[in-house]
Amino acid sequence: MIRYVATAIIILSVLVLPGRLYADNVSDVFQEANSFYFKKDYINAIKYFRKVVNDFPASSYTDNALFGLGSSFFELENYKDAIVAYSQIVEDYPNSSFADDGLFRIGECYEKLGEYKNSNIYYSKLVNQFPNSLLVAQAREKINKFAAYLLKPDSQEQQP
Repeated sequence: MIRYVATAIIILSVLVLPGRLYADNVSDVFQEANSFYFKKDYINAIKYFRKVVNDFPASSYTDNALFGLGSSFFELENYKDAIVAYSQIVEDYPNSSFADDGLFRIGECYEKLGEYKNSNIYYSKLVNQFPNSLLVAQAREKINKFAAYLLKPDSQEQQP
């Protein structure tokens, strides 16, 4: 009799409380990451975006989580780690809807780091690889902004 009661409890818990049994499903983890991000709690957002990327690498949320990860690092002014996250989107998910954004954000990171030559490379990649992107106009503005500056010797070290 006890065995049947225990089995019934397990069955009921699966039917009635599925969220509690599977609290760590990718959707819940991703939503938690976004929640932290929009509360500007970037440290916890990074933790949860990383969990999506590391624990659910084949999920449909991974490219989005990488963008959130990069954006969290960007907001913390940790541009080198942001570049790593955005680069992973560009390299591993070239057909992602975030690939053009990733290129643009890499350009912005390099710009923030004062590496204008590298920023220009990524803005140019965006224009060439995604000519229909909504970011092309902004990327072209940045390219034009740095064009004359980059022709000067030792321009990499000075701000335009």
